[in-house]
Amino acid sequence: MRLPAIVFCLLLSLGVPVARAEDGGHAVTTYANPLDVILADPFALRVGDTYYLYGTSDLRGFFVWTSTNLVDWRQRGYALRKERGDFGQRRFWAPEAFEHKGKFYLHYTAAPREHSQRIVLAEADSPLGPFKEIKGPWFESKLCIIDSHVFKDDANGGGQLYLYYVLDCSENGDSQIYVRKLADDLTVSEDDKFCIKPSQPWEGTQWNEAPTVFKRGKTYFMMYSANCYVDSHYTVGYATAPSPLGPWTKAAENPILRNNPEVSGPGHNAIIDSPDGKELFALYHTHQLLTGGAKRQLAIDPIRVIEEPGKPPRLVIDGPTLNSRPLPSGAKPLARASSDEFAGDALAPSWTTFGESPGDWKVADGWLTIQTRDGDVFEERTDLENLFLQYAPAGDFTITTRVDFEPRENYQHASLYVWQDHNNYAKLALVHDDGLRLEAARETGGKYAKRLTNANAERYLRIRKAGDALHFYVSADGTTWRQLDAQFDARFTETKVGITAGSPGPSTSAQARFDFFRIESAAAHAGR
Repeated sequence: MRLPAIVFCLLLSLGVPVARAEDGGHAVTTYANPLDVILADPFALRVGDTYYLYGTSDLRGFFVWTSTNLVDWRQRGYALRKERGDFGQRRFWAPEAFEHKGKFYLHYTAAPREHSQRIVLAEADSPLGPFKEIKGPWFESKLCIIDSHVFKDDANGGGQLYLYYVLDCSENGDSQIYVRKLADDLTVSEDDKFCIKPSQPWEGTQWNEAPTVFKRGKTYFMMYSANCYVDSHYTVGYATAPSPLGPWTKAAENPILRNNPEVSGPGHNAIIDSPDGKELFALYHTHQLLTGGAKRQLAIDPIRVIEEPGKPPRLVIDGPTLNSRPLPSGAKPLARASSDEFAGDALAPSWTTFGESPGDWKVADGWLTIQTRDGDVFEERTDLENLFLQYAPAGDFTITTRVDFEPRENYQHASLYVWQDHNNYAKLALVHDDGLRLEAARETGGKYAKRLTNANAERYLRIRKAGDALHFYVSADGTTWRQLDAQFDARFTETKVGITAGSPGPSTSAQARFDFFRIESAAAHAGR
């Protein structure tokens, strides 16, 4: 069990190197891509001070995440989950949401079992859902339709709604973007208006998709993506028009968001303002692997409208980026890590969670208990649930935990993490790997390397960052430590630290109990 508070304080006064909560240092004012959300086709709706994030995320419907700063997102469960009798039964893609007459509406691509995708409309009383299908399909079409977008035009105080969508190349030869007016009762006009199709050399010959429209001054901007979504050259361009109905003229400087040697497939973006409304941000997805593919993740970067005398306005996206950059304007600084003795019934407020499953963890009786489920973070796999993270102190630090866990099947683990993102992290785990083992591991750019050693009675885990190196230690009593024969690179961007437990296999579940999480910065230790 944990040390009593009086003993803990006494050890601190004697200079014994145990961690303490107040070693967080200065608050975090920067972020780096990719963010800790696994999804494609992102869209964010702002209601008051809260952002609601939706995207292509599940075979049975759509999850929803919330944030107040566009950077730290908390998964809140299903916004929509298919029901028997719904039109939409498969291929749930590209959800977007809007508010209208006191209700919230989710529209998205989905297909019944017997034919191709159409656009579906669902309704809820809250942006969290649960959304219920009310029109499937939203309007009739003889061809496959994907990627809907609703734009409200406030010109002349009218508030006219427009529905943009894509006739998909799977049945149309090439993917073309169209628009129709929406009536006040959300009935879709029968009159369609062509917007754009592939016409610039960078786009290839098949895809113009993922329209998103906004207005600045008298100019309407339509951003869109081109090339196949699994291709590393999936890319964003834009067109302008004097009216929501067009005619649309593509920008000569396209594309404005494209891949580079470190980022693959940036595309299918949405537009959202910063917390104080002074900046615009593009939310988009990128591929988890540089070779492309269907596995995608969230990124955000600022977008600017450039206006110069005598020239048409143009768009610039300051991305794609992987380096640290300032938080969106108006976002509160983020708290750095603090120790947590897991007293009471809640985590310390500095924790965030990657892949939260609320029903599978709790804080009670002095322990953080995690019920493991099938999931992992390992190379292409990113379905781990309940990885609890905090922003690390600047500079060197030490993190320590004690775990009560007896894994029985291969790769069940309880782990201590140093984390950048789901492709770049290090961990120290008590794991079953043809027997009970201690595993020190580092994943870099989706490539995993590990060192295994036999575990005895050691249940205390410790990772120490010193310069550009990580060192790993274990102990049976929390006093005498054994250093493992493993050392990994400690160079991370926007470093986080944390704990989790998982069972990467569908057959069994296990329970891991963490007695405490303690962190100490090198500066604080040196000052004692």
